[in-house]
Amino acid sequence: MKRLSFVLLLGFAFHLVSTFAQITFPDLKPFQCGTLPPTVDALAAFEEFYENSLHHHTDGARAGGNATSSVVDTALGYLNGNGLHIDVYFHVVRSERGGAKDITHQQLLEQFDVLSAIYKPYNVHFTLIKTTYTNNTSWAYGWAQESMGRALRQGSYRTLNIFFQDCINCDQPKGVAGLCSIPHRIEVRRDFYVDACYIHYSTLPGGLDERYNLGYTAVHEVGHWLGLLHTFEGYDCEGPGDLIIDTPPQMEPTNGCPKNATKDTCPNEAGYDPVENFMDYSYDEW
Repeated sequence: MKRLSFVLLLGFAFHLVSTFAQITFPDLKPFQCGTLPPTVDALAAFEEFYENSLHHHTDGARAGGNATSSVVDTALGYLNGNGLHIDVYFHVVRSERGGAKDITHQQLLEQFDVLSAIYKPYNVHFTLIKTTYTNNTSWAYGWAQESMGRALRQGSYRTLNIFFQDCINCDQPKGVAGLCSIPHRIEVRRDFYVDACYIHYSTLPGGLDERYNLGYTAVHEVGHWLGLLHTFEGYDCEGPGDLIIDTPPQMEPTNGCPKNATKDTCPNEAGYDPVENFMDYSYDEW
């Protein structure tokens, strides 16, 4: 069974946004995610966020100003047992010739159930507010994210918008299977409109990609939206990795579905690779 590792990064993405996670699809190459490493600025914000939320709570003394102060309030509520409560909007964006037009209502319900069931043990709760359906070839093929966001995105930075599309980053070979914003200081208004997750239709439960059709691609991407990094972040056995203390060091992503859980790319460090962690690249089904 796959699992997640969680710390204070939860909630940090409610008001902050930057780079994107990109996962190749649909050939049988290893699962890859092109999320850029956090910038120096973002890491500094993370560190300040940790310190402020753990050691003191004074109004206005937060990275990013008032917005981040509200985020710290939210994180403190999480630590105090209130949990995170996140409103969700699903957007199916389709074209006449793409596969997104075949997404069923049942698949969307199952995707939401998967997302909710996996995050619930960590006191993270989602509420599906609405599902929209839009016919627009340019948007469906990922060529105009900002204009799509301006037209369809709902709520505030606390609101999770997930777009299910025919193709994502189609300027790359084969496109990608998932793309999602990760926390960052807000610098331009455009950031708001692209603060979202973008998921290839084939990765929904029962989708065409048999390696990744249990709905876990959305789980992985939403992890990025919440501030989680890859378990092998930095590709370094001695570096900070994903910044989570209970994640064993991991040098490289997992390819496929190892026959056992003893894959160890950092043999001189304690613990095996966390191959069953959702923030690794292993297949959905174990």
